[in-house]
Amino acid sequence: MGKKQVREETLRPLSLKALVENGFLQAFSPPTEAFDPTGNWRHSYQLWLVGGGGRVSRGFIRVERAAADGGKGAKLSIEFNVLQAAFAIERTRATIQGAADGLGTPQSWQLESVVLNLDGKPIPETQVEERGDVKGDTVQVTPVNAPKERARTRTVKISASSVEPLATPFTTNWSLLEAVQRLPAQGMSPLAFTLLEDGDLVKERQRLLFRGPAKLDVNGKTVELREYQQIGEGILPYHYWVDGAGRLLFVVSGQRAYTWSPSAAEEFETMRQRLLRRAGQ
Repeated sequence: MGKKQVREETLRPLSLKALVENGFLQAFSPPTEAFDPTGNWRHSYQLWLVGGGGRVSRGFIRVERAAADGGKGAKLSIEFNVLQAAFAIERTRATIQGAADGLGTPQSWQLESVVLNLDGKPIPETQVEERGDVKGDTVQVTPVNAPKERARTRTVKISASSVEPLATPFTTNWSLLEAVQRLPAQGMSPLAFTLLEDGDLVKERQRLLFRGPAKLDVNGKTVELREYQQIGEGILPYHYWVDGAGRLLFVVSGQRAYTWSPSAAEEFETMRQRLLRRAGQ
């Protein structure tokens, strides 16, 4: 195979089959425990990237749901840890109060982003904390613990443009990791919405679709799945696969994948420490 062919293969977007072919699921075992997507649960995923640096695990994601009383939504806690240059870690934590609708529509949230040094300690200069409060078709984003000269609230409009106004359905990329687990297995009409990426970047004209059943053969087992897809302006398509109970197992977008792994955090730290030793750190 020539260099051009290798490069084309490397750049090819991931698929469900490619997760196996790339070795991302070598340790995968489908969960068998009972699962209620409307209850309390905690899931972890390994983060994989494909590109110029090869096929490597670059971090982990933890998603935790705490149901509100009376089924009136939930509190969602998200944590992303991504390995950066020089073995630092970019950590993002978000806590979201969301509705019980098909999009997990956020009502308010708090976000913290920081870079951790080699010892896992926060670098103060990199720390950003914000609070988002939904007010009609806008979000007020307010810095938290910021110096007075930077503590200015900004307003983000979440409805579509004035050229083609829409109703106000919207959600965040974090919220969808929970919401897709509650979607119906059949008879679902496409959901149209505005995406507020990472809490403040507006991506209009999004749609969430049911793509149908899928099957994955991995490690001697067959896993029955169903697939949902998100398409829209300003994003690469997202593919979400859930099992028969609705549990989210895999997410793929372009050359990035999240794969189910209850021990993802521990595996990530073991990998990071191994890299540090290899580099003599």
